[in-house]
Amino acid sequence: MEYVGRVPAPPLDRFIDDIYCLTGVPRHRRMNVPPMPSAHLFVNLGGPARLWDSDPSVPSEVFTDGWFMGVWTRRFLFEYPTRVRLVGVHFKPWGISPFVDMPATELRDRWVPVDAVWQRSLDRIRNDWSELAHTAGYFDQAHFSREFKDFTGHTPTEYLTLRRRFPAEQGFPPDSGPMPAD
Repeated sequence: MEYVGRVPAPPLDRFIDDIYCLTGVPRHRRMNVPPMPSAHLFVNLGGPARLWDSDPSVPSEVFTDGWFMGVWTRRFLFEYPTRVRLVGVHFKPWGISPFVDMPATELRDRWVPVDAVWQRSLDRIRNDWSELAHTAGYFDQAHFSREFKDFTGHTPTEYLTLRRRFPAEQGFPPDSGPMPAD
């Protein structure tokens, strides 16, 4: 697995230690991670990842898109997907505060889906399909949506909903095969 990290330029370097990308096949499928003194943001571009807390009363969680992780005071277990495509942000101990609309203490010993923290940003993206359509060379959002539906059988929003609904199925994401229709 390849790790490429960069320290961001000012002013982000005041809040972020590094931004990194992990790609490839992991050497070990599961990693036992000790307590970590800083928060992280993970944007998952590959298959689903599973996390287990060392506290047995906390259920494991599967993430398909991305998640924030607060400061951890105990160990946890991380299971990589078969093929990793992950972008991460390693915040300085105080650095997450300007980027989330909640006290950083609420993220302590927790992982939270990105859309639970950045819902407003995701809503803008979902409503900002027109910009994506324009960037891709379409005249308008409706033209893009029609072609997307012809190609996938779903509108862009329906496709994202289905992708989140089937995160733990074998072979997911369905980039190399059929997508559930119901």
